[in-house]
Amino acid sequence: MVDKQQLYRQIPSVHDMLQWPVFHDCTHDFALQIVHNATKKLKKSIGAGTCSFLDEELVFEAIEQEKSRLQASKLRKVINGTGIVIHTNLGRAPIPESVLDAMKDTLSGYTNLEMSLKSGKRGGRIRGVTDRLCALVGAEDAIVVNNNAAAILLAISATSQGGEVVVSRGELVEIGGSFRIPDIIETGGAQLVEVGTTNRTRVGDYASGIGENTKSLLRVHSSNFSIIGFTEQPKRTELAQLAQERGIPLIEDLGSGLLGKAPNISDARRLEEEESIQVALSQGAHLVTFSGDKLLGGPQSGFIAGRKDLVQQCRRHPLYRAMRLGKMSLFALEKVLQIYVEGRQDTLPVWTSLQKEPGVCRTQAQQICDALGMGEVMEMQSFSGGGALPNQAIDSVGYFLRTDACQKIADALRRGSPSVLVRLQNQGICIDPRTLLDGDLDTLIDVLRDIIAREL
Repeated sequence: MVDKQQLYRQIPSVHDMLQWPVFHDCTHDFALQIVHNATKKLKKSIGAGTCSFLDEELVFEAIEQEKSRLQASKLRKVINGTGIVIHTNLGRAPIPESVLDAMKDTLSGYTNLEMSLKSGKRGGRIRGVTDRLCALVGAEDAIVVNNNAAAILLAISATSQGGEVVVSRGELVEIGGSFRIPDIIETGGAQLVEVGTTNRTRVGDYASGIGENTKSLLRVHSSNFSIIGFTEQPKRTELAQLAQERGIPLIEDLGSGLLGKAPNISDARRLEEEESIQVALSQGAHLVTFSGDKLLGGPQSGFIAGRKDLVQQCRRHPLYRAMRLGKMSLFALEKVLQIYVEGRQDTLPVWTSLQKEPGVCRTQAQQICDALGMGEVMEMQSFSGGGALPNQAIDSVGYFLRTDACQKIADALRRGSPSVLVRLQNQGICIDPRTLLDGDLDTLIDVLRDIIAREL
């Protein structure tokens, strides 16, 4: 029978533990927090009967573990070997190093976030972003908020609150973490009117759905799925004309944030036709919402762009202030959009990965294979991710290792430092070099060599 009281007495006093060398680089308050948390966990284990032996060495280990836990950042560097370029779980678009360098130089002190240095008076915080965006996509005006879900909610709330929003049944989608179009419409204070069917909706269905209380038409890109076969949907120009005739706006959620020209990938033409903000506005959409951290290649954000009077309605809405961006995101967006203004979008990490030639991927895969002395180089498929071109693969070449220990190796890679994410496929590990950024390859090889040696 374990004597719990004896185990409790084995825990050193707080005063004695604070003298241990492990706390020499800690403030007194931080050291106290570590000791409190660690001893609380030890006492809980003793009380539950899961701790049957305790000495100073075990207490010291508990202290070290708690210190490491409290000092560790939640966000860590991850090497993306999955071949999914805009990976939602990995933060979507990587920020260009040039933008990060500029952020350090400008944002380490005070900035003129809401001041016009020319006049000395209060100035708008988003003009550096929206002026560039409008010039790029041909919008009359634009605002930016903290993500695309916020942009859609704000657009619906500002234009359609108290009225009806007409949407095709085939576009009542759920995207990501329970982001559902019907819920957004309801939360925005509007009533959903469903028209058409899941696979076929015509412009006449929209026309029949418009009533005295209709405030807008909503067109939603399917983003993360596709309906194939016996399908039909009206052209954007047809819906825009209908909306214009009835005196209501056509709002379009495009999500992926393709400003105009698409990266040089397979099916780029369809990407431009379906998801380009510039094309949507030129074809008559009155408001377009989209993300800033997907194909656009910037930080998390959401845009509303289009007709000036409608954008200003959104800007005047009480929700706008609650959704606005801080200086770090605004600065990063401005710098990313300047890259587009200068025609250098090919240098953005997202574009670089999407446009990486299979031959380059093959060379990097062969380097992995040669360094490890095992595995093989094989053809595989990458995906853009981020809701762009759902189900449309991009040809690639990667590294494949068939092993019974693939799950153990993948787990060890994910938990390592730096963390590495791979695909498990066909009883093996797949690493697609398409999503390796500059400097990743050598580090990846070192990590792989170490973990494979331990697990095999």
